[in-house]
This record gives sequence, structure tokens and C-alpha cells, in this order.
Amino acid sequence: MSYHLEPTRSIPNTGNKQKRFNDVAEFNLRQCRLSYSDINENGINRIREKRYVLFKKKWTKLRLTYCAVYPVIPLKISRADVENIVDEAIGMWSNVSGLTFDKRECNRDNVISSTDIVVSFETKDHGDDYPFDGPSGVVGHAFFPGTKSQGRVHMDAAENYTRNSKIGLNLLQILTHELGHTLGLRHSENHGAVMAPYYKPYTPNFQLSTDDIKGIQHLYGLPGDSVLDACNVEGFDAACNTQNGSIYIFKGKYYWRFDEHINLDMKTDTPGKILDDWNGLPDNLDSAFYWPKTGHTFFFKDKLFWVYLNNQPISKDYPKNINNLLIDPPLPIESAFYNHIDETITFTKADSYKKFSKLYAQVEGNINDWNLKNVSNIDAAFQLQNFILLLSKADYYG
Repeated sequence: MSYHLEPTRSIPNTGNKQKRFNDVAEFNLRQCRLSYSDINENGINRIREKRYVLFKKKWTKLRLTYCAVYPVIPLKISRADVENIVDEAIGMWSNVSGLTFDKRECNRDNVISSTDIVVSFETKDHGDDYPFDGPSGVVGHAFFPGTKSQGRVHMDAAENYTRNSKIGLNLLQILTHELGHTLGLRHSENHGAVMAPYYKPYTPNFQLSTDDIKGIQHLYGLPGDSVLDACNVEGFDAACNTQNGSIYIFKGKYYWRFDEHINLDMKTDTPGKILDDWNGLPDNLDSAFYWPKTGHTFFFKDKLFWVYLNNQPISKDYPKNINNLLIDPPLPIESAFYNHIDETITFTKADSYKKFSKLYAQVEGNINDWNLKNVSNIDAAFQLQNFILLLSKADYYG
């Protein structure tokens, strides 16, 4: 028995040639195949570490709403049991991650449409191009975050769902797996994971595996983590441009990536953790700036600095002492930016600044010289097209 992403049955002709199974994960009892081999650059099969796999998108908030919608036809399990199982499956993921969930009563269409995660029990053709086929076939499917039907879990109402029994299909185990998909987890390559593409017989004391926990924490952090939505952060640590045209903003152990457009479109793969994606870069940075002459980005923390090309260090020789780069810098450097007009680099600390030309101090002054009202310090800065954008607490100036 297995969970499988691409059913062998044909895709219904919906008239939409772009419609594929890349936004939905389906649980099919009749399919039992999974390959653990991978092909390396030499075309040779190798066995890779079996671990969690992430979808390309995730939720951009940590607080989600959920509810369950019950079918017109009665299930072989009580409504009270279903409600308790949905709550328990949600708790499996919230207890080990930075996610929190608010339960709703989904008794009206407008409530359902505004709820993030909705578990429903459907029959046959139920309007999403993935019809059910009765008992012992396709049991359910779930839609990944960032897709048109994100957060929807559809279960086949014709199945024999049970709770604490070896008979029938254990609803808690199946729902926990499907909810993992709605949160951004694909099928794991770890045999023991809940997100593995296999239905396991009833398991007393069912719980997530270490692999499942690592996967969900990679996406949403540990319990109690609260930094996720960049719009709700007040006072960033650092910001910078990079050679590939992206803009990055940093806070604590997180970073956000934006397109270099005037409306600053946030990339859907962020926020991410600095530890995971910036090789050797520490958390809680002081500042950063991009130097277009070399294509390198400089990062500062305390008396040390690092030099990167995009998100990779240019050398293993870093970090180095900041005195190897600057003469009498203002420490700690709270913000930094390059001005393409006069080709200078400005560093700020509190309400003062030093402007460097070829990394030698040229001008010192007060940020009030820039006609900023009621600004006591600059947290971070970056270039947006032909402007320098200065960030201070929840405000920005350009």
C-alpha cells in the first residue's frame, strides 16, 4: 500500500492543458512503488540519505485556521471521533513546530473559503478534477500551500475509517500524513516517516518520526518561534543586494528574499534560516552592503566581516577582523550601503555616520543631515533601483 503523487489512471480532460498532479498529493491503496536511487552527474546510481522532501512553497504565516466539513452520507465512524481525530492530527504538527492553529466551525461557505486548512469527506466526482473511486482505491488527496486549492484535504467518504482498531483504515495516520502535504511536505524517502509514501497498519501510540519533525521545523521553526512575516518585523538586523539581483533582509536567525522590483515581491521560498542556506554566516548580523564593482556582499557582526558571492562565501579564509578592511570603523556597524553616484560606502552607528571612499574615511556626520524626521538610528539599508532605502524600526526612507 502506498501514497503516490502521480496516479497511473488518466488525467480527466478538463480543457486545461496545464492541469497536472504537481499541486496535489494523492493516497492510493492500489499502488506500491517507490525508488530510493538517485542519479549523480556521472550517470551512476547512488543511494542517497533517506530524508524528508519539501514542496517548493510553504505558508507565509505561522498562525493558521482549520476546520472539518462532514459529508451528507454517514461515515462508518462517528462525527465526534472524526472531530477528535482532526484535532489530534493538527496537534501532531503544531506540537513540534512554530505553527499554531485556530479551530473554526465550518458550517457556512464563506467561513470555509476563508479557512486555511479544510478537511472534508467527499464522494466520486467532487469538483476538483480528482474524483474518488469507491472503497479500497484512492482514499484521499491534499493540496500543497501556494496552489489554487491550498490547504484542502479531501477524503473518500466511502472508505471504512476507524480509530483504535486494526480493522479498516486508521483515520489519524492518514490525516496526519495528508495534513503534512498541506503544510508543504512531500513524500519522505525515510521508510519510518509518517510522510513516507506507504500506508502503515494501525500503530498504537502513533507519533511523528524524527524525520517528519526535522522537515516541519525546517519550514516553520521550533515551537515558540514567532518571526515569519516580514511585514510584522520591527527593526531588521541587516539588508543587502546581491550579484544575482535579489534583495535580502535579515532578522535573528531568519532571512527574506525579494525580487528587485519597485513593489518588492517576496519570494515564496522565504523566510528561510541563515544556518540552512548561508554557508558559514552567523545569526543576528549587525549590517551588510553590496559592492557592485566586485559583485560581492559584505556582512558585519561585532569586529568580524564575511564576504559572499550571492549566498556562498568567496573563501574559507573568512571571517576576518574588520580592521583588515576599514580604517577606524564605527563599531558596531548598524547599517551600511553603497552609493553608486559618488561611489562611496556609508556606515552608520546610532545617529552618526562615516562615509568611506575606497574604504578610507572621507566624511563624518549626523544622520539628521539627511533630513530624516525623528530618526535616531538606521537599522539596515539596501539599493532599490536608483534609490537607497533606509530601514528604521517599522519605517523606511528613500
